[in-house]
Amino acid sequence: MTTTYCGETERLGPGQKAVCGQKTPDGLHQCKHCAQREVDDEQMRKAALSVARVAHEVCGALAVSRGDYSSKPWESLDSVDQQQLQSRVMVFLNNPGLHPTADMGNAVATLSADDRAAAYVFHGVVHAIAREQSRD
Repeated sequence: MTTTYCGETERLGPGQKAVCGQKTPDGLHQCKHCAQREVDDEQMRKAALSVARVAHEVCGALAVSRGDYSSKPWESLDSVDQQQLQSRVMVFLNNPGLHPTADMGNAVATLSADDRAAAYVFHGVVHAIAREQSRD
């Protein structure tokens, strides 16, 4: 994870200021805003990983319903594949109006009907969970 610094001056107390990203005796100062943003980003990444798992398993069940047993269970995916699915979830959450196949680029023209269906299901699961979570 990358630490962020905005460069803004933060008031610490009477006569005390610090610049976010500037060296201090304790190391580099990070303002409260940047620190909170990192906490929020980490929580979002953890949530996206959980959503990715559910969406992947639902798409796997869809594939099995069509007789396709090639989809691996979440636990059998390597960390790179899990992170790619997590990133895909983050893209959809950060861009709610994005089309379900938009992240596939030019490859979308070569998708089978089953692959397009899986893309729509993945997209739908991501947004359904996000809507449900926003009710809390």
